[in-house]
Amino acid sequence: MLGDNIKKIREELGFSIGDLSKKTGISDNIIKEYENNNKIPCSDTLNSISKAMDIKVSYIIRPELATRIGKLLEVENLLKNGLDEIILYAFNKEYISESKAAELMNIPLELFRILGNKK
Repeated sequence: MLGDNIKKIREELGFSIGDLSKKTGISDNIIKEYENNNKIPCSDTLNSISKAMDIKVSYIIRPELATRIGKLLEVENLLKNGLDEIILYAFNKEYISESKAAELMNIPLELFRILGNKK
């Protein structure tokens, strides 16, 4: 249900109910009502919640997208951090140590792990 999706996404993104309340102006109690499926948020409220969490409304509405958000954020962070390091070494024309090179070369394997591929 919609409330379950809001709660799952909020928790995956590391927001407390208080955080979401402050960002949206919706009281803690009303957010709890939504998350417990006791109330259904209107479209304006869904827009406000999605903007506060910096996601698309479709992630809240479509559960199959909501379950992937945590994995996508993990992949994004892994790629960003790895690319930042590679660019830093290249820009400074420094040599990468063997241990750092091995760590960076593990990024594709880590992506497979995050995305659920065992190969």
